[in-house]
Amino acid sequence: MSQQAIPGYIYGTGAVPRSPLSLEDFERLKQSVLFSDEDSQSLRLSYDNVSYRYLPALLYPITTTLKPFLARKGHSAEEVDKMHQAWLKSVLLQVILWSQPYIQDGEF
Repeated sequence: MSQQAIPGYIYGTGAVPRSPLSLEDFERLKQSVLFSDEDSQSLRLSYDNVSYRYLPALLYPITTTLKPFLARKGHSAEEVDKMHQAWLKSVLLQVILWSQPYIQDGEF
């Protein structure tokens, strides 16, 4: 089977621009939204409840309707709250990072 080149796809090459955020910047950003190791663990736990295809669609519902989905596997209310908070923080970080290309140089 031959590999087909995808026009415009440059991932893994030197042509991909570097992120304007260093790992240190990203760690500070995580601190600013109080994203913790516990949030990382809770977010991993919640992946069992949510398929990837629904992630983009969850931007709005995550704040209003996600908890029942997280609770359906029998986790405690405290675990569900932690997973919900981790999702909120994760989405906030993603929106911040996704918005970077639309921000003027030096303003991000």
